[in-house]
Amino acid sequence: HVQHGPGLDITGAVNITVGGQVAYSRLGCKGDIIVGQVDNPNGNLFACTVVSQKSIRAGILGAVSGSTLAIDFSKGFNQLMERKDVLDDILNQLRENNSKHKDKIDLIKTKLIPKSMRTKVDEAIEMFENEVQLLNWLELKNLEMKQAKDDYTREIMLLAFKRVYAGVSVKLNNRVWRSEREYGRSKVHYGDHQWEYDPIT
Repeated sequence: HVQHGPGLDITGAVNITVGGQVAYSRLGCKGDIIVGQVDNPNGNLFACTVVSQKSIRAGILGAVSGSTLAIDFSKGFNQLMERKDVLDDILNQLRENNSKHKDKIDLIKTKLIPKSMRTKVDEAIEMFENEVQLLNWLELKNLEMKQAKDDYTREIMLLAFKRVYAGVSVKLNNRVWRSEREYGRSKVHYGDHQWEYDPIT
C-alpha cells in the first residue's frame, strides 16, 4: 500500500492499493490495482504505465491534459496461453497414442493368449489403463485451463467511479481501447474478443 506519489516504480505480488493518487509511475501486479479507499476507490491514476492481471479501480482515470495512461493486461494472459499451448500439445500426443494403444489392446483381447504370455498381456492392459487415467486427468486440467482463460478475460477491466479522460488506453495483445474524449462514470471490460465501454449508472 502506498499513500500517493509521483515517479514511483511499484511491483506487487498480488494487489496494489494507493491511498490518494499516483502519476508518472510504473505499476505492475498480478491482481487488482485500487486507487483510493478499497471500499470506495475515488483516487486519481494518470500518466502511468500499468501492467496488471485483474481490475483497475479509481475515481478518475487519466487527466484533463490528456496525458497518456497506458494499461496492459497482455502479460498474464500470454503466460496463461503459453501453459495452455504446452498442455494442448501434450494432450494431443497422448490422445493419439492412447487411441493407437486402445486399438492394439482391443485386438489382443480378441485373441487366444497362451499361458506363457498372459503376464505380459496383463501388464500391457494395466499400462493402458494407467494411460487412460492420465489422459482423463489431463482432460480435466485442460478444462480448468480453458476456465482460467475465460476467468482472466472476464476479470480484467477498468472501473472509473468519477470519470475517464482522453488519453487512457487499455490493451490485451492486439485488442486496444482508447478514450478519445471524456467519459463519466465508466466500466471498460473485455468481452466477445474486444474491449467494451459501458457507463456506470
